[in-house]
Amino acid sequence: MSGIAIIDSVVTASTRRENPDFDGASAIGGGKGSGDVSGIVISGGQITATGSFDADVIGDGAESTATHEAEITITGGMFGAGTLAKDDAGQRVGDVYAVLPAAGYAVVANADAATATSHPYKVVGQSAPSISVSAPSGLVYSGEPIDGSGFTAKASYGATDASSSAVLEYKAASAVDSAYSTVPPISAGAYTVRATVGPWATESVAYAGASAEAGFTVAKAAFSYGGPVGCTVRVGSKLDEIAVSDVGQGVAVHGLVEPVQGTFVWYTDEARTQTPGEGFSFSGDPGSSVTLYWSFVPAESEANANYATDPAEGAATFTIAKAGTDPGDRSDDELGDGSDGGKSEIRDLPSPEAGGAVLPSVGDAYFPVTLIVIVVLSSVLALGAAFVRRAASTGAKRHTMR
Repeated sequence: MSGIAIIDSVVTASTRRENPDFDGASAIGGGKGSGDVSGIVISGGQITATGSFDADVIGDGAESTATHEAEITITGGMFGAGTLAKDDAGQRVGDVYAVLPAAGYAVVANADAATATSHPYKVVGQSAPSISVSAPSGLVYSGEPIDGSGFTAKASYGATDASSSAVLEYKAASAVDSAYSTVPPISAGAYTVRATVGPWATESVAYAGASAEAGFTVAKAAFSYGGPVGCTVRVGSKLDEIAVSDVGQGVAVHGLVEPVQGTFVWYTDEARTQTPGEGFSFSGDPGSSVTLYWSFVPAESEANANYATDPAEGAATFTIAKAGTDPGDRSDDELGDGSDGGKSEIRDLPSPEAGGAVLPSVGDAYFPVTLIVIVVLSSVLALGAAFVRRAASTGAKRHTMR
């Protein structure tokens, strides 16, 4: 059977009978046991159809002997209520009377108030919306979700702007599409942003949903490290007595600074190729200085994944003083040689809490042993002289009394 065309008519077709034994014809198409059906074209009109038992509403009849499915082309028209085909998930798949429209056309709700009640669906031309998305550059890890205001989505359904209806979603660049989330990422890494608009229709055209993607990167943050800058040291004091920190400072998240674990290393050369030998101690003439170089290298760990791995570097200059002297104090310079009469102390470095180093405290100034002995002997002699005077005085009194 062939040659059915509905262009602009009101068509009501029904072949259903009360007795199924006498039923079997389609409403628009072949009868019971008919052969191939071709040439059914619907481009307009208002169609209401009810097929008989075991027959298509539009297409083949029951017990068809056709060698292929009915050839049906639907590019327009309004359609009455009927059983629409469902997919495996039970969702309507966009057809009328179980027939999909031709490519480039879609089923939409009929918005015409005069006909919507009797013919709730219509077939219109289908078009794709225009959509694009762009991502900002210069994003850096801050411990908080990235600022989504820098992402721009532009979309339109024909001449109708739809940018404000676009939904932005984010995922790691290597993740599957099911990982998309509307929550902006926090951690450093490579990501993809997707902008999506849903389907939309006018009286003359239906727009399918569409999406666009763009890649972007959240860079690793820099860390800070307050390393040692130098101090005054005694001849013979050990380098390993100087406390240094193995923790740098990251960004502040909710008022707490994230620690950046790493390794501190001393070097004897600015190129940082030679390290001090084990048990390195300071030596040199009083007043001379020794410069050592250092590096703080962040550990390559998951905890440090959001921070740059470039090492922090610096230098520390140590001034040599005689053991037992304090070149910083000139108040007791009795010898005129810059000494302080024997006082000695070690200057403090920045505290470990500041990322620096502290030499062990050796207390306040000490008097030389010789001076202590003189003081003690003077006290003893004074006590002895007093005893002799008292004895002599007592003897004189006794002699007088006799």
